[in-house]
Amino acid sequence: MNALDFIEVPFLSVAAVVADAAAKAARVSIPGFEATGSENILIRLGGGGVSDVKAALAAADARATRPGASAIVNNAVVHKW
Repeated sequence: MNALDFIEVPFLSVAAVVADAAAKAARVSIPGFEATGSENILIRLGGGGVSDVKAALAAADARATRPGASAIVNNAVVHKW
């Protein structure tokens, strides 16, 4: 089963570091990035199961707070397709 979720972080450099941590933490892919305005970047995570995506979100959230940036992580909804 595949799942999809999103992470929003400030700045492209933070997005690259956070996406790298998420991809290495679980079996997920990064289908894309999207600028959402105000220098924020939306990172799409998908391709794994629900538990994989949740693990990737947890790793991304932990990594985003390390350099002092904050991440908006949607832990409430994981969409299955």
